[in-house]
Amino acid sequence: MVIEADVELGANVCVDGRRSRDADRAGTKVDNLVQIAHNVQVGEGCLLVAQVGISGSTTIGHHTVFAASPVPPAPAHRRPVVVGAKSAVYKDVPDGEFVTGIPARPHREWLKANAGLQRLDQLRERLGRLERRSGGSRLWKRG
Repeated sequence: MVIEADVELGANVCVDGRRSRDADRAGTKVDNLVQIAHNVQVGEGCLLVAQVGISGSTTIGHHTVFAASPVPPAPAHRRPVVVGAKSAVYKDVPDGEFVTGIPARPHREWLKANAGLQRLDQLRERLGRLERRSGGSRLWKRG
């Protein structure tokens, strides 16, 4: 395993079995309680915040930021990527993207979906009123 210049590894960082060509590149900062699985390539100037888990055989591009607890499979980036806290990445993230959620998706898209979720009870009540007014069958039963 190669650890290049100016790499910082915090307390209780676990770096699993790696090949000699696997490297943590210059300027990368790894916070406490980070799990880096086997055969992981970490690019230059990355920031891995506490409780991040990196899946085996993942390639992380330069200047990528992982907030707490993402679990990425094999993305590789040429432009910086940011993965928000408590997000789960199941596929490659496009270069320069900021993703959040489970599964991770563009942050603005996640915000819009979450806003709609917050209005779900109101929409269900409105639908019930419309059904009663129209005399139609009840499509949505409140559980």
